[in-house]
Amino acid sequence: MERSFCKLDDAASKSLEEKLSVIDQEIQALHQFCTAKGFSQSEIEKSAKPILEHLRNTERKKWKWCLLASVLAVAVVAAFVRWEPAVRFVTACSRITMIKILPYWDWTKYYNDENCFLDNPYYQSDDHELDTYDCEICENTEAIMRLVNVSQATITESYIRRDIPVIVTDGTRGWSASKLFTLPFIHQLYTQDGILRKVPSCMFASNVRVKYAGARYFLSRVYENEQSNWYAHWEECDLSAVRVLRQFIKRPYFIPPMVETARLFWVLLSSNYNARNYKPIDLGTSLMWLAQIRGSNRLRLVPRSPCNSTCTTLYTVLHEGEILLWSDFLWLLDYQPISSDAQVNIAIAAGGFYD
Repeated sequence: MERSFCKLDDAASKSLEEKLSVIDQEIQALHQFCTAKGFSQSEIEKSAKPILEHLRNTERKKWKWCLLASVLAVAVVAAFVRWEPAVRFVTACSRITMIKILPYWDWTKYYNDENCFLDNPYYQSDDHELDTYDCEICENTEAIMRLVNVSQATITESYIRRDIPVIVTDGTRGWSASKLFTLPFIHQLYTQDGILRKVPSCMFASNVRVKYAGARYFLSRVYENEQSNWYAHWEECDLSAVRVLRQFIKRPYFIPPMVETARLFWVLLSSNYNARNYKPIDLGTSLMWLAQIRGSNRLRLVPRSPCNSTCTTLYTVLHEGEILLWSDFLWLLDYQPISSDAQVNIAIAAGGFYD
């Protein structure tokens, strides 16, 4: 009896692996004993049937739970994918992540690679390339119309769907940016806001050479009057920075609901700068709009090839409070800062997508 208690104490002090090893040795010893006594294999299995049946039931339950968990996981993922807010959230996070890793790994060469293992003769691209037939849209357009208090229906049917540019003279009504946006205010935003101070800007261009090409360094120099004649434009491509700036503007009242606003924001600034050349900006969205907050800018809309030989290049001046709306399908936009000693020219640009 004392020996049995010693064995129990030893077993209690062993780890799980050691306990399983002991049980395995005991089962093998029992099997060898039964074989030595003349028991057949079927007799041994019959005697061990309660233990074997328990093991089989345990294994079946394990697989059932695995199958049920897999089905539930698939159902949750399917519901998540079909829920539009979740899809937009995942898409936004993915875009930001890809933008963040682009300086360290150029994934665009893989994303834009159009080579396929097998050519599909029935595949037709959804992208419609501009051809001479489309040039009939603009061959009779010689000026940009100016409208006021225009409806979304008019903008949709007469301009967006026809790819004809238009200027809405009261486009910025109700915007707090119209009152707040000045050089000191923008400088304060980029130097004191926690997000704009940290997030780098994209596509920065200026005649002012700064040590680190970026909006914050540029604004500090011109705010401190280190340069009197200057221009600059840049894109805020980080969603958090876009959200900060969008607090001061509204979706233009004439933009129809079918247009989904893109997560981008351009800023154009100039002061007493006589530009000889036009400055190109490319928002990369199917529909774009440029809003003049302060001062004015000279604009040029150039028809894309092959329509540049058929259609007229359009010139206009965008004045304070006006918004130019145009499509990327047919037109390329350049702007030229207009010199003004009285104030700083301030404009912003954004865009969207539509089917």
